[in-house]
Amino acid sequence: MELKDRTFLMDVFVSLLSPDLKRACVDEPLPLTGEAQPWLAFRGDTLFALEQVTADSERVRTVVRRFVPNPTACSWRPVKRW
Repeated sequence: MELKDRTFLMDVFVSLLSPDLKRACVDEPLPLTGEAQPWLAFRGDTLFALEQVTADSERVRTVVRRFVPNPTACSWRPVKRW
């Protein structure tokens, strides 16, 4: 997160866990604008991101983005369990 011109800019990352909890795909970036903190929610295997985007200095619009994780594109790592 970074403060720029009285606006917080941020990058959002998501991590996936395998169903058996033995592997993880860690910190994959989401292609969001980063202009404001998005509201994130899962429904089934779909991640929804609600974010506000500034079109110009006066107008703000709300955008809903939908992401379906692609586990085949991940770089999976083993998970340590204590």
